[in-house]
Amino acid sequence: MAHTRTIADTHMDTQGTVRRQDHIQSPRALFALKGYNMKIGIIGAGQMGRALLEGMLRSKIASVGDIKVCDVIEAARRQLTDETGVATTSEASDVVAGADVVVIAVKP
Repeated sequence: MAHTRTIADTHMDTQGTVRRQDHIQSPRALFALKGYNMKIGIIGAGQMGRALLEGMLRSKIASVGDIKVCDVIEAARRQLTDETGVATTSEASDVVAGADVVVIAVKP
């Protein structure tokens, strides 16, 4: 992966065995190493939700098919789907049900 960098540390455990530990610097890389596609749900398609979504897509933390967004405003859902291709819904339960990570991007 182009966006993944792994740093290895070696250390000696209490029995004198030298161990190597890899530190992964990308959440996507951690899931990819385990052969797992991270599913992300975003509740809220306003400015904050859109910015987070676009950042995730741009940095390749997740692909369009791995993200689902919920918003109560139909026009916002339609615009987001048209511009990014992500799946949208009006029900938060639909987003939460299949997600590994849920981002809540609504005003308090």
